[in-house]
Amino acid sequence: MASHRPAPAQGDEDTSNQLLQTKINQMTERAVGADPKSAFVSDIWPTLQSEYEIMKKRLMEFCENTLKQEGIACQVTGRTKAVDSVKASLDRREKASQQQLFENLSAIFDEIHDLVGLRIILEFPDDMHRAIAFIKKNFIEKREPTVFLADRDVGQSWKKPWFGAYQTRNYRLSLKDEKCQTLAQFSGVLFEIQLTTIAEDLYNKLAHPILYKGCSEPLTRQDEMVVDLSHGLSLCYALCLMYMKDKLRKNSLKFQNKDELVAATTSFHQAVKGTRFDTLATPEDLAKAVDMPPEAYKSTGGLKEWIDKRISDILTEVRSTSRTIREAVLSKLPVAKGAAFDSYAEEHNERCHPGTRAELLRQIRSWADDPQAESIFWLNGMAGTGKSTISRTVATLFAKEGLLGASFFFKRGEGDRGKAGLVFPTIARQLVHTVPGLVSFVSEAIDADLDLPQKALRDQFGKLILQPLNSVHHTTTIVIVIDALDECDGDKDVGTIIKLLAQSKRQQVVEQDISTYLANELARIKDEYSGRVPKVLEYRTATHNSTLDKLDATYLPVLDQLTSGRTDQDKAEVLAEFRSVVGPIVLLAQPLSVRSLAQLLGVDPEDVHIPGKLRSEVNQQTVDTSLPPEFQYACKYWVHHLKESKNAIELSRFLHDIRRFVMNSRSIIDIAPLQVYASALVFSPARSITRGLFKQEERSWIAVGPVVENDWNACTQTLEGHSSFVSSVTFSPDSKFVVSGSYDSIVKIWDTATGACTQTLAGHNGTVYSVTFSPDSKFVASGSEDNTVRIWDTATGTYTQTLAGHSSNVYSVTFSPDSKFVTSGSEDSTVKIWDTATGACTQTLAEHNGTVYSVTFSPDSKFVTSGSDDNTVRIWDMATGVYTQTLAGHSSIVYSVTFSPDSKFVASGSCDNTVKIWDAATGTCTQTLAEYSSSLDSSKFIASWSGDSKNPYHQDNGIGSDGRWITRGSENWLWLPPGYRPERSAVEASTVAIGCATGRVLIMTFPVEDER
Repeated sequence: MASHRPAPAQGDEDTSNQLLQTKINQMTERAVGADPKSAFVSDIWPTLQSEYEIMKKRLMEFCENTLKQEGIACQVTGRTKAVDSVKASLDRREKASQQQLFENLSAIFDEIHDLVGLRIILEFPDDMHRAIAFIKKNFIEKREPTVFLADRDVGQSWKKPWFGAYQTRNYRLSLKDEKCQTLAQFSGVLFEIQLTTIAEDLYNKLAHPILYKGCSEPLTRQDEMVVDLSHGLSLCYALCLMYMKDKLRKNSLKFQNKDELVAATTSFHQAVKGTRFDTLATPEDLAKAVDMPPEAYKSTGGLKEWIDKRISDILTEVRSTSRTIREAVLSKLPVAKGAAFDSYAEEHNERCHPGTRAELLRQIRSWADDPQAESIFWLNGMAGTGKSTISRTVATLFAKEGLLGASFFFKRGEGDRGKAGLVFPTIARQLVHTVPGLVSFVSEAIDADLDLPQKALRDQFGKLILQPLNSVHHTTTIVIVIDALDECDGDKDVGTIIKLLAQSKRQQVVEQDISTYLANELARIKDEYSGRVPKVLEYRTATHNSTLDKLDATYLPVLDQLTSGRTDQDKAEVLAEFRSVVGPIVLLAQPLSVRSLAQLLGVDPEDVHIPGKLRSEVNQQTVDTSLPPEFQYACKYWVHHLKESKNAIELSRFLHDIRRFVMNSRSIIDIAPLQVYASALVFSPARSITRGLFKQEERSWIAVGPVVENDWNACTQTLEGHSSFVSSVTFSPDSKFVVSGSYDSIVKIWDTATGACTQTLAGHNGTVYSVTFSPDSKFVASGSEDNTVRIWDTATGTYTQTLAGHSSNVYSVTFSPDSKFVTSGSEDSTVKIWDTATGACTQTLAEHNGTVYSVTFSPDSKFVTSGSDDNTVRIWDMATGVYTQTLAGHSSIVYSVTFSPDSKFVASGSCDNTVKIWDAATGTCTQTLAEYSSSLDSSKFIASWSGDSKNPYHQDNGIGSDGRWITRGSENWLWLPPGYRPERSAVEASTVAIGCATGRVLIMTFPVEDER
């Protein structure tokens, strides 16, 4: 920079004649050690801050005077950065760059251009072009101005606000000597000017501390919408200023009609229409925006009438749109029919008799009116104490007063009313009716995930109920009544529902008023059952402790009446009939109708058709219609009855076998359940206990089945779900899960106990070559053909880091033993070490001369070893990034390396058909294991094949295009397990021959005439 500058004007607060830039230059030459950023914050800036404050005042005076002379109405504000603000700015810039940005003090002065900042706030947006010209005329632009436009994302829940984001133009400037003689003392020093409008400045007073800097408390969607509304109001204020511009400037023009108004107005603030805030508009634009009748503005009454009509039109349009959205939302929410308190199914059930439960009903009413009360009022009591009656009464009362949001009355054995999966969609559907403000939030949740009503209960509750309710402002209580949780299928689901409802204080049902109820009811039935009531009451008043005693109290009076006065032979017949009917009733896990119970005692399921029918193609209504309740009962509760039986030891072998049976065919049973009678049976081992028991269920349309093994083999599960080759698998350290990576670009996590896929991790844009768990099983790392490594949270399925830096395929990834680092090997010949917390690359190890196929950490985390197609293994020091050993001895590609548990040895596997063991300290090969006759990448062997087509098709039988099904016509018929899928196949009439990759050959015959 030039050392000769004009002298400062007399009267400056700083009496020194030395230029500020000269002082800065002298300070940057100081020795500040290894941390220039700390030196700047603690020493340099406190020394210079007062002189920058003088600079700020002088700049403000210059701008105010010059802009006023040019007739630009505006406000000029300014600030000098505080020490804390300077430190925060430096930290923020370095964090954004992900590296040390400031190597010396000069770098800091070059980067921090806003130590002094001015804001020019224009009263009239049409002065924008003149203000820009002022800046260009008087200052040197060090960079192109940064223009912040309205279409940026804002906040978290309301990212695309109606009125746009905060808009401004930020200039990085210094002084022009010839234009700013009075400011010559500050020549060459950087400063910032923000150029904005009064509307944007008003909006920014609220938006800046809450949205852009981050509020101390979480913001709801409604909070962010209110901030957005303030922007709209600010823009309206700016439009009003534009309308009154001439009057504010004491212009005496009077407009007689809209044409004259348009002609006199040159531009207006177009931001209210959603365009850039500094874009000039034409007079015609103003007329279109105002959109009022020619005479409307002449009188207050006319203007009011026009406004009322516009508001009415807008409200009508809003209501119409709201109805359309609500109908669309309701159509996407499945409902459990009959579950609401006022449904037809609940119409004839009892409500509380007048005068009963008065105290309890008063308590519930008081709880609902108390905003400080717990969120749940819990009714708990023995069966028959009237909990459901109270719930119906409460729901009826609150519905009349407009306080009832929704209700759900569980009832086992009544279709969907016993299923937890529909409780939250049903409640959400009712809430949309009672709280219209929820419509948009529920609609957004469903649009974001169309399968949400079928997702886990936690997802349903959070996204369909809790989050929408938290986003809507309501001043009255909303009560949701849920009754008979004990009749919900599945104890685990009940526990989940209770947890989600934020279980709080528990209210015990008192036994008062039961006598009042009994008096009314007994009086009503006295005449009809006068001979039996005393007998029932006689048994009811006895003390009964055991479950059997309680059953005695219920059924012995009935038996006494039935057997009274009969002969011994008649009594025996009555008791036998009684046992055959009442016995199953007592043992039932859930109620069944008389017809279903009769069928259950001799269930004979009909032959099933189209065995390849997918579960996804069958809705619940079809299941309920096609499978009678007794058949559904047998499928759902056989385990319950096994547990209650006395032959557990004898059944243990069967249970072990049926578990193998289910796990072996789990994937297809889940996809096409009827295959349990087809594929699952015919491909199970010949001596399987399950196959023997259900031999008669094997489909007669399979005349000659496949030859299968006699017993179960070592494979306990086959996990299917990827759509292409699986390239990598590994167990979690706790052995509870398996992770897999595939050519389909997907990573999947599987539960080893059930075989279920618990997470599908999608995000890569190419083949996933390597996957691994962190030592604590909380994270998964994956390396891909897209040149990146991703780290995933196993609990949520979201990726926490994307590690980008390789220039080619990533073939190997692994975590350090402490989970703090991930190392990756790539086709770009490098090994990289990454910080899992920040995603930063801490080391790049680049000494290999070919693709790195395998990397791993030593158990003590001090070293990394890598294997490459340069035929070598290298050992690297984690701290320095320097390789300590090059292990040369293989004659071909090294595909796999690993450390011994004590970190003293390294083992490597190669395409030269050897395994070598190396001393990690000396680099010498201690052993070569050479018993392999070929490398791991050997070709597949095909035993035999026939025909000239890999996927033949026959008018009756054939192989599906994906090789997974034997088809009949256009229908999938028999699923082929993975070990039985064709490498080659042929079809001749009704016979199918399959040659498998395992060397197995199958020949199966399907008669032309069979049961369909």
